[in-house]
Amino acid sequence: MTITLELEPDVERGLREQAQASGLTLESFVHDLVNRQVRVPIPPVAAKRTLNLPARDLGDMGSLHRRDIYDDVR
Repeated sequence: MTITLELEPDVERGLREQAQASGLTLESFVHDLVNRQVRVPIPPVAAKRTLNLPARDLGDMGSLHRRDIYDDVR
């Protein structure tokens, strides 16, 4: 498969420097980066974890949990 990427100049420069330091062409270096990324195990979905969130006593307001404020823990 062939993919064309439009990179910002500073990103391209950084990739070229890393490729050169590794003794690889830019194409080979990016190819290796993509292959390594795909082979990295994917962590379990955060929704499957049980979260133990601290409760804070707010006096008359009652306890307030992080899950009462943020949608990412519902």
